[in-house]
Amino acid sequence: MRIIKVILSIGFLLCFSSSFAQFSNMIVFGDSLSDNGNFPESSRIWKNPTAAKKINNTFAQFYVPFSNPVDTSKKQFSVPIFKNRFFLWPTLNNLYLAKQVPIEPTFSARQFRSISWSHLFLSMAFQDQLTRSSHVSPSDLIYARKIPNYFSFNYAWGYATSSQDCVNPFYVKIANCTATSIIRSKQQYLADPTNKNYRRIEIPGIAKQVALFIDDKNKNKVSVNQKTVYIFWIGGNDLIVANNALKNHYDPLPVLKFSFGITAWHTIQAIHTLLKSLPENQKPPVIYIFNLFNPALTPEFYQTTMGKLGNLCVCVYNFWLDVESTIFNLFSRTKTKVIPVYHWYQKSSKNDYFKKTMGKSCQLNNGDYENAVVIPKNNCAGFMFWNAVHPAMPMNAIVAYQFLLKLKK
Repeated sequence: MRIIKVILSIGFLLCFSSSFAQFSNMIVFGDSLSDNGNFPESSRIWKNPTAAKKINNTFAQFYVPFSNPVDTSKKQFSVPIFKNRFFLWPTLNNLYLAKQVPIEPTFSARQFRSISWSHLFLSMAFQDQLTRSSHVSPSDLIYARKIPNYFSFNYAWGYATSSQDCVNPFYVKIANCTATSIIRSKQQYLADPTNKNYRRIEIPGIAKQVALFIDDKNKNKVSVNQKTVYIFWIGGNDLIVANNALKNHYDPLPVLKFSFGITAWHTIQAIHTLLKSLPENQKPPVIYIFNLFNPALTPEFYQTTMGKLGNLCVCVYNFWLDVESTIFNLFSRTKTKVIPVYHWYQKSSKNDYFKKTMGKSCQLNNGDYENAVVIPKNNCAGFMFWNAVHPAMPMNAIVAYQFLLKLKK
């Protein structure tokens, strides 16, 4: 009788584990829309403390992830627009997350963290029994701390582009960057956060992020298999580079590259490199690419001519991303799937939940966020954007939940 009970118990556990682990972990590549701790936080909110407190005077990286700090005192959060969808907050274990810098001028320790869409997504997936861990760590910590290699890892960096090498925060190209030089440049800035060291920060482009991942995988710092979910989300900073070149130097070449599919092709090339590095028994059936959302929805470009032109460029970029993804799929066993983030943002912007605050940032219109100890408790409710161009927690939750629904189909 005892043997039968043991057999039944083992059978139950096997059935449970097979249904539980729908995907094993997640690897993310991209820019500030996904970065969950690689780019260093700023200790200051204002670039120029004596200038007007306007959106273009704020540091985008005041909190990293590039979003609003979140009050998690209530155990659950809801997904806006989607009724009756409540989830537990992600586990924010400091051991597996980037160290936060204190806030000037008091240099008070921060009591709150911001949360990326990837962290929200993993928390949702874990609660829906689709994966075994809700932890996602910035890749920068892999060599600094002992992190289980089966965790999810985020290789995205704020200010990253589709460039093959690295750039600094002003998009100046840096050739021959390495894992060592990237980490060193960040450590130098954190130790001495001067403008000089800020300009020296090395930010890996999408190809370099993939190269860093391959190296980590080969050293068994990261564990992947066929059930690993890979996500690419890049291109927004390429549009900024193109806009700056056209506006400041009358150089149309970056705009043409962006609009004629070259930026999108860099993502496809990075995916090709990734797949070449994986043995057949580790290649996933699908790799996901998030397309770009409409920049005209953001506070910085809302109802502006530049916003409308930017939206046109993004629509063309997304078109080429679809075309190049389709062509790639004709010749690859692993397929790419473009995720319609553009559509999610467009639809959400027309919903009553966001309508009244479109064109406004939560950072400047929802209370005092310069206080490291006390923040507004509503977690930017009703706001689509946290700062000039980065989404607030409610929109990150919508993206996370919509992607969860896509995976379930």
